[in-house]
This record gives sequence, C-alpha cells and structure tokens, in this order.
Amino acid sequence: MKKLLVVMSLCALSVMAFAQDNIFLAAKMNNVQSLQFYKEQGVSLDTLDVIGFSPLFLAIYNNQQDAFEYLLEAGASMILPDKSGNCPLMGAIFTSNEDFVSLLLDKGANVNQSNNNGTTPLMLAVTLQRIDIIKILLSHKAKTNKKDISGNDALGLAKSMGNQEVIDLLSSKRSRKPEKQRIVEKSTSNRESYAI
Repeated sequence: MKKLLVVMSLCALSVMAFAQDNIFLAAKMNNVQSLQFYKEQGVSLDTLDVIGFSPLFLAIYNNQQDAFEYLLEAGASMILPDKSGNCPLMGAIFTSNEDFVSLLLDKGANVNQSNNNGTTPLMLAVTLQRIDIIKILLSHKAKTNKKDISGNDALGLAKSMGNQEVIDLLSSKRSRKPEKQRIVEKSTSNRESYAI
C-alpha cells in the first residue's frame, strides 16, 4: 500500500511539473482550453518560466488575444514583473498592441508602475515613440513627472529624441507639481522612502 501511495504521489508530481511547463506553451499558442485545464489542475497563472515571463507576458509577446483575455479574466496578475521589473503593461507597449494596453488599463493595471530602472510605461512609450499609446496612458492619468534612476522624466526623454509631437503632447499634460520624496514611518525603528 505504501508503494502504491508513493507511485501515485510521484505521478501527481510529474503531471504537475508537465502542466506547469506547458502552461507557457498554451499561452504562446493561444490554446485557451489548455490554459483552463492547467488552471483547474492547480497550476498558478502567475508562475514564471526560466526566462522570467508569466503566461500573461507570453500571450502579450506572441499577440495571442484569446489567451490574453482568458488570463486576465481568470485572474492573472497585471503587476507581476519579469526579471527586469517590467510589468505586462510594458510588454503590451513594447509590442505596440493598443488593444492590450487599453484592456490592461481598463482592468486596473497600474499606469505608473516602474521597472528596476525606474522606467514607467509612459517613459517606454515615449522612448518607442508610440504616440497613440502615449495618449492612452495620459488619458489614464500617467504621471509625466516621475523620474527614472538616471533622473529622466518622460518630457526629458522626448526632448532628447527631438520628437516635437511627443514634446507638445507631454507639455500639454505636464503634471503641475514636481515629484516629491517624503518619508513615511512604517514603524518606530524602520523607515522607508517612497515617491508620491
């Protein structure tokens, strides 16, 4: 009886490992039925592959509309970053998919989430000169005055690229107050600095 339980446990672990590896393939190939099956088997929609991408990222990067929509509806994280700190919204901007950008924002994605370098979705759209996406981000209250680790903000990036249309667009939406740093006390012995 013990041997049977051990064998059954090993089989269950093998199936789970197989499912976890293949949830990524299902997202890449737009296979919603497989995504549903893996979710029903308990595979997390927020697991990362060896490169650091979640199934949602893979659906975005492979332009798989059905898989993308299913993963969002099934509760895949919209804030889970890849290894560089890029969020799925940045992936949608990188691939120039305005529909994905809009849907992520309409579902509540953080329009100001920055990556490991402090780059925001707006800064990425400015760098890639995606004017329609810049307009979408601004309509969702993207902050124009956030700075990356090099001290650049979206307008500064636009000026360095010399794109007058982007400069004019950002200048017209420029946040009135500069980004401030303030200290918020988490406990009496631990302080954390964050930008508001």
